[in-house]
Amino acid sequence: MRRSTCKGSCFWSGPSYWRARRKPNTRAFLNLVAVNTLGNIVVGTVYSGPPADAGGPAWIHAGGAVMAMVGGNAAVLAGFRCVRSGAGARWYHAVSLGLGVLGLASFRMLGVQTTTELFIAPTATWERMSVCTIIAWQMLSSAALLTWRSAENALPQAL
Repeated sequence: MRRSTCKGSCFWSGPSYWRARRKPNTRAFLNLVAVNTLGNIVVGTVYSGPPADAGGPAWIHAGGAVMAMVGGNAAVLAGFRCVRSGAGARWYHAVSLGLGVLGLASFRMLGVQTTTELFIAPTATWERMSVCTIIAWQMLSSAALLTWRSAENALPQAL
């Protein structure tokens, strides 16, 4: 299996603890993460390339890629809303919104460029931008949650 299979399952296992919490966007977030996970597993297990393009399983790989990119970026847009709002979270909400919108816009440009004669950048650029926004948000969220947890643990227990 490839790295995307591992990444997809880790994206699912990380936030699944939220299942116990009842926040407004948690169900939508977990469903979108599940779509992303399944897409990553399909991309990691079904080969795509010249031999697969000639009547092979390339369409399965492409379907998994759509699930991974759209599901992941939609999960970014749903996921940052699961984090409580406050003065410390304003920057996190703004950056998360920007990453989700950039990821979906990149996916849209990938679709436009592959179905028309329009050329703005290599196709791989749009594909990587759509995927890298998901990875960037995962790293941002990890750092933010670890930082916020450390700050909460530093507060005296009486507060």
